[in-house]
Amino acid sequence: MAAWRSALLLLALSNVGLFGGSEAAKPSPPGAAAKPSPPGAAPQKRQAQHRSLEAARDSIEAMLRRALDFTNPNVQLKRETTRFSYVYAQAETSGLALRLDVRDSTTCPVDTLEKMLEASGWTPDLGYSADGPDGHTMGFVRGKYFCLVEAQWDGGDPTDLTYVPEVGCRLNVTCAPRRSDDIPPQ
Repeated sequence: MAAWRSALLLLALSNVGLFGGSEAAKPSPPGAAAKPSPPGAAPQKRQAQHRSLEAARDSIEAMLRRALDFTNPNVQLKRETTRFSYVYAQAETSGLALRLDVRDSTTCPVDTLEKMLEASGWTPDLGYSADGPDGHTMGFVRGKYFCLVEAQWDGGDPTDLTYVPEVGCRLNVTCAPRRSDDIPPQ
C-alpha cells in the first residue's frame, strides 16, 4: 500500500513540474533563461538561434569539418555567395553556400550532415525533399534561416551492367533567409 501511495505522490508531483513532468517538457520561449535540470537528469542540448546567416553557414561548415578529413587532397570545400530561388514563394534572394567536392571513394557525407543538422536543432523541410539514384535534396529550417542540402553522385546506368560509376560526390549547402510564404500549396 505504501508503494502505491509513493507512486501516486510522484505522479502528482510530476504534473506540477517538480520532477521533469509536463512543465519541464515545454520549450522555453526565445530569449528565456534556461531552467536548471533536476539532479540526475540528462543534460539538455542548448538550442541557441544563429545571430546571422553567416553564423548559420559557419556552423554547418564546422559540422562538415568534423565529419571529413580535409587533409585528404581529394576532399575540398569552398565558400561562396550565391543567388537562391525559393520554390514556393516564387522569389529570389542572396544566399551563402558551401560547395564540397569529394573526388575519391570517401563516403559522401550527406547522411552524416543531415543527422548533425537535426541533432543541433535544424528541422527538415519536406517541401524541399527529393531522392533519386544519382542524388538527394533536403531543406532544413531553424529560426530565421533556411538551408538546402543537395548531393549529387554518379548513380550508374541500370541498363548497362558493365558501366562502372565514377567515385565521389558533390555536396552543396545553400543558406538563405527563411520566408513564411515559402510553403507548398495546400
